Amino acid sequence: MRNIIIVNISAFPINTPSVIQFASDIGDFLGQYTNEAPIKYLLSYIKTKNAAADMIIAVTTPEAEPAFQNFKGVVEKHSEEIDCRIPTITPVLATENEMENAINQITQLFSEGDNAYIDTTGGFRNSSYLLMAVVRVLEYSGIGLTKAVYAQLHGEKRIEDVTSLYKMFDLINAVNSFSQIGDSRQLEEYFKYHDNEVVKRTISAMNDFSDEISLCRT
Repeated sequence: MRNIIIVNISAFPINTPSVIQFASDIGDFLGQYTNEAPIKYLLSYIKTKNAAADMIIAVTTPEAEPAFQNFKGVVEKHSEEIDCRIPTITPVLATENEMENAINQITQLFSEGDNAYIDTTGGFRNSSYLLMAVVRVLEYSGIGLTKAVYAQLHGEKRIEDVTSLYKMFDLINAVNSFSQIGDSRQLEEYFKYHDNEVVKRTISAMNDFSDEISLCRT
């Protein structure tokens, strides 16, 4: 089981930005360029789980090569600061209008049982769709999303957890599965950590219904 981070590398801006301090649930992180604070957060977050990142998949473009080289330096330095091994950094080239090859390359780097983490901050305009597609393909392969984050650059500077937004697609698929074929198991899986008694009773009733029609009692 490996911890793998996926990150979209943003090209350097025309003007050199200032260093910004981002707050988070595990402390503050400094970042000058787009991907710096989020990757520091994810490396540190995995460290809090008594583990380390094994691989970083960096989705990049030829225009972002200087930023990619800077990114590697940030990863190496922060890994040393938190006393963790330096993860393997694997670049995947992508273009805004042709993402299929990048999606295939990324998913081929995963194995069953791996944990997926993503930084959704950087990249080109369509990069968020690339990450959504990757998450869906991985889930069909039995690899779930562990955590997704985003660096909030406007207003309060924070590393925001956006995992629930990505997992919302699980709920949509579960509802569709129940509506189309009466299968409630995906809904049961989605709500398994909810303590609300009404939700529990509703899921139980839906399971009874699902069992009935699976026995041809349509």
